Amino acid sequence: GGGIDKLTVAGLTAAGIAAAVGSMILIGWGFDLIWLTRPVPHVSATNPLTAICFILAAVALALGLRRRPAPVRLLASLVVAIATIRLAATLAGLPFGIDRLLFADQLAVSRGDAGNDMTLGSAVALLLIGCALFLSGLRSRRAAIVAQILSGAVMAIAMFVIVGYVLSQFSF
Repeated sequence: GGGIDKLTVAGLTAAGIAAAVGSMILIGWGFDLIWLTRPVPHVSATNPLTAICFILAAVALALGLRRRPAPVRLLASLVVAIATIRLAATLAGLPFGIDRLLFADQLAVSRGDAGNDMTLGSAVALLLIGCALFLSGLRSRRAAIVAQILSGAVMAIAMFVIVGYVLSQFSF
């Protein structure tokens, strides 16, 4: 009947999880709750701007599933812009990046650890996911194929990060 299909449910669930994670990270920074910014001990806290990008991408995904291409392209463009600026700062070796604008005092204090800059991997993944979301808002077959390839690349990056983390926790 007129029910919602399983792929839409899966997409909305993924968007909800990403928005919830991003929101929890921001709450952690706002209320100095380290366990929300750094749920895994001995790992750098998640940068607040990364959390903002999670939320922007989540909203873009949810709107895309609701067939609202204009706001999807706008939100995806914001994610792409943030990631591009961060990558440019990293590649140029600039000491200050866009990712240090939110909670600057707390980021400066917690820098004694491994630092809390948006990682290069996060910036690349956000750039790719932003481009994928933007392309999904174009509603063309070719754009959809490229968006799927970019999404697959983001999943590969995530798997490398997860495997790297797991392997670093165990000595063989």
